[in-house]
Amino acid sequence: MNVWRAVAQMPTTQTRIALSLVLIAGTGVRVLVSWTAPPWEWLAFLSVLSGLDAAQYASKRMTYQKDLGTVSNKDGN
Repeated sequence: MNVWRAVAQMPTTQTRIALSLVLIAGTGVRVLVSWTAPPWEWLAFLSVLSGLDAAQYASKRMTYQKDLGTVSNKDGN
């Protein structure tokens, strides 16, 4: 099936970041509609999820330079 091929080729970093943004936006809409604060556990979950997204984004852009034995980003910094 084409669904499995699409899932296999899906860019995981962009998908994770998009999901986090949708959850954060949904939480914001819920707060505006109901005028109640979400539980702190949910906010902690969103914070951890966003932190993991940022870590995955940064780690995928780091490269290991074999000659120097150091890690740098793709821009050479």
